[in-house]
Formats: sequence, structure tokens, C-alpha cells
Amino acid sequence: ASALDGTWTVTPATCSLPDCFVGYRVTEKLVANISETEATGRTANVKATMTIDGTTISDVTVTADLRDLQSDNSFRDGRIRSEGLESDDFPEAKFVATEPITLSAVPAAGDTVKTEAKGKFTLHGVTKDVTIQLQGRWDGKQVQVVGSMPIAFDDYGVSAPSAPAVASVDDHGEMELQLFFDKATA
Repeated sequence: ASALDGTWTVTPATCSLPDCFVGYRVTEKLVANISETEATGRTANVKATMTIDGTTISDVTVTADLRDLQSDNSFRDGRIRSEGLESDDFPEAKFVATEPITLSAVPAAGDTVKTEAKGKFTLHGVTKDVTIQLQGRWDGKQVQVVGSMPIAFDDYGVSAPSAPAVASVDDHGEMELQLFFDKATA
């Protein structure tokens, strides 16, 4: 048994911006701006669990409330709730691992491990099989996990939101996460 063995969780009470989040990154071009910009939105309203037993990570579930996505533009945030992600109608994004993650060795505190998680990802009411590239690090207290995955809007029935100030929005983006898991106490 290692110090990592057990159930690890993230809750809205333990997750706070800017350090802990699930979010998006998409390229947009504004009418008033000749260059492209990256729009990012984040929510800390995240619930996640995973179980670690030796070199096996299982029972991974991550759920984010997309109604709480915040970017640097409240107008964009409102449009995402009513258009695009339509988070008022489809409030959750959810990932559920469909197979365990097996590491080559139990990581020591401070070691960064690169891996991937295969599972079912639900966005905008559509569920797809996906693989998310991840990096994990145990600092001796928390397990820190970062990752990203490309999203093609058509795959999930999402239309890019529009606005008079926006010339165009890419038809794809990135789902990003940065989570800090705490060990559940028995």
C-alpha cells in the first residue's frame, strides 16, 4: 500500500479560480480587431472523484457546471449560456473513464506523470468516446491533474455563438482542466 491509495475528490468547496477549473479555449476574430484572439472560459464548479490502488487509477468521474463558466467578457458568457454551449439547457459537461489508467510505477512526491484517460465525454447532451491527454503530480498532499482535449463543435451539436462584434469563431476548440484532488478521509 502507498500513501496514494484511496479515494481522491474535488468539490466546489475545494476548487477555486484561477488554480482549479474546467474550461474552454477557442479562437475568435473580432470585427474591431484585425487579429485573432483566444477566448477562454473557466468554471470552478467542479466535482471529481478517482480511486488509486497501487499503480491503478480507476472510478474516474469529472462533472463541471457550465452555467458558471466565466471569461474576460460577461457578454460572451451570456451568449454561451443561450447559444453555442447553451449551458442554460445543457448545464453539465461530464467525463467518466471507461477503463482504468495503469501507471508503470507508483509516483514519488514531486514526480510528474504523463498518461491518458479513455472514457465517455458528454457535452451539449451528446456523449462520445474520447481520450484525454493528462499530466499528474502528487505533491505529498494533493494530486494535481492538468489536461486538454480537442473538441469539434459539430461532434456535439454545438454552433459557434454569434454577436455583432464578432467576425468569426472557430468551429473547434479545446476543453481544458486543472484539478487539485484531496484524499477523502475515512
